[in-house]
This record gives sequence, structure tokens and C-alpha cells, in this order.
Amino acid sequence: MMKGAERCLQCGKRVYPMEKVVCDSKVLHKQCLRCSHCNKQLSLGNYASLEGQFFCKPHFKQLFQLKGNYSEGFGKKKQQHAWEEKKRAAVGGGEANLSLGDEEKKQQQQRAVHAQENEANRDSFRKRMEEQRKAKEAQEEEKKAKEEEERKEQYRKKREEMAKREEERKRTEAEERKRKEDRKRLEEERRRKEEEERRSRAAAAEKKRLQEEEQKRQKEKEEKERRQKQEEEKKKRNAEEKKKR
Repeated sequence: MMKGAERCLQCGKRVYPMEKVVCDSKVLHKQCLRCSHCNKQLSLGNYASLEGQFFCKPHFKQLFQLKGNYSEGFGKKKQQHAWEEKKRAAVGGGEANLSLGDEEKKQQQQRAVHAQENEANRDSFRKRMEEQRKAKEAQEEEKKAKEEEERKEQYRKKREEMAKREEERKRTEAEERKRKEDRKRLEEERRRKEEEERRSRAAAAEKKRLQEEEQKRQKEKEEKERRQKQEEEKKKRNAEEKKKR
């Protein structure tokens, strides 16, 4: 093994240059840079760190909001407790007289309590996240139902508009047919009247012609009778003249 080989902070194994990442002066494998809360793999642009622990930014913010401070929120002792312990150690309090075994046991108990608190906090966080997820899903379902209702309403309005347009088209076609029929009827009436007028004029002309012919024949007859009468009178005068002679 090469001397001075860098070791990963998380797994303790050797880190090669191609898989190396440095965060807060700490050397890790790229795959070992994970959130201490949700174990999500992190990158140099989306992590936050506290006392050698790495977190994704959402959980870093969420865990801080649980207790309102970094120490208790991330499973550490409150700063106030740390100060009190330092104070008791400085003044030679009762805890300074405890044996090393009792101190170790107490620390283990405290770590167990902190671990339980962390687990409870994680459970509470998971519960809230689940509730948020369900609320979001319910909102999505409501949004989808609303969009579906709007789509159906738009489809219904479109169908009504199409039916209205079809009805208007049929009405327009019916009116156009009626206008054509009216024009055709008027044209037939006009032609019929023209034909009647033509026949009436022809009948009047024929009647006038017949009357003129009748008048002509009457005149000819009268002229013939007048001539015959004149001939008879002439013959009568001639006969009377012969008698006188």
C-alpha cells in the first residue's frame, strides 16, 4: 500500500483521484458523500455540513426547524447543557467524583436517549412528509378532477356550439331554398301573366281584324247595293225616256 494514501472519512478505505471529492477539507468517495438523515447521495453543489456530518439541504433545514437550533435538531446536546457540564467540571461538582465506569455508563445512556430522540424526530419528520405527500396527491387529484370537469364543460360547450352552427346552417339552407322557390314562383307567375297578356293582345288584335273585315264587307255590300240601285234607277229612267219617245 502506498504511503500517505488518502482515506475516506466515511468508509475508511483508500480514495483514488478519479473517485475523490473534498468537502469542508474532508476527503470522501463520491458515493460515500450521502445525507446522514436520508442517505441520499450528494454532490458538491447540494449539501450542507455540521461538525463533520453531511446533509441534503432540505433535511438540513427541516432538522433545524424541528428544535430551532443546530445542536438539538441534529442529535447533539443543547449548548446550555454543554455549558452547564463545563461549569460543573470547572467547579469540581459532584459529577467530577464519579468513577470512570459510571461516567461511561451515563454517556451511553445519554447517547441512547439522543438516539431515541433522533429516531422519534425522524419518525415525526417522515410522518409530516407523508402527510404532505398525501395532501399534495389529494391536491393533484382535485386539480385533475377540476381539469377533467373543465375539459368536459369545454367539450359540452363545443358540442352545443357545433349543434347551434349546424342548426343555423340548416335554417339558412331552408331560407335559401324558400327564396329560390319564391323566385321560381314569381318567375312562373310573371311568365304566365306575360303569356296571358300576349294572348289577350293577340285575341284583341284578331277581334279588331275581324271587325275591320266585317266593316269592309258591310261597306262593300252597301256599295254594291247602292250601285245596283243606281243601275235600276238608270234603267228605269231609260225605259221611261223610251216610252216618251
